[in-house]
Amino acid sequence: LILNDGNILPQTGQGKVIATVNGEKITQGELDSEYSKLSEQYQLFLTKEDILNQIIDKNLFLLKAKDEGIVVSELETEEQIDIIKKQFPSEEVFMQILAQQNLTLADIEVQIKDQLIINKLLDLLVFSNIVNTEKEISDYYQENQEQFMASSGQVRAAHILVSSEDEA
Repeated sequence: LILNDGNILPQTGQGKVIATVNGEKITQGELDSEYSKLSEQYQLFLTKEDILNQIIDKNLFLLKAKDEGIVVSELETEEQIDIIKKQFPSEEVFMQILAQQNLTLADIEVQIKDQLIINKLLDLLVFSNIVNTEKEISDYYQENQEQFMASSGQVRAAHILVSSEDEA
């Protein structure tokens, strides 16, 4: 990782390289573009330096995934996008929301593909190595039963049945 001139966030020059991650350049324009996609509320809490750090982390994950030979097919990406689209009343509403957030469908496709690659990397290097025996699970439950019990006056409901969808 190299940060140019010790100045992480120069104010001018969209093409100016502000960081290099294993030979991959991050420009001021890329940082500005990512930052502009944040809502005003998020911009109150996240600085450009925070976003730069996120870009660096993402690039490091993607480089490691490439080294591990991890790939994501176009079909996998499209399936995830379809799942997201189904959360909206129509494709038109979906596209309007993207536009309001300064995003395009191509932006979403890249984000989804990158996230799927990172998920596969984490599955390979982290989650596949987590092994809990039945005894460990039982011991944890026995030592932490109070976390699994409802306190006085509190109810934990797994299902709540109502007579119509309007009540739901």
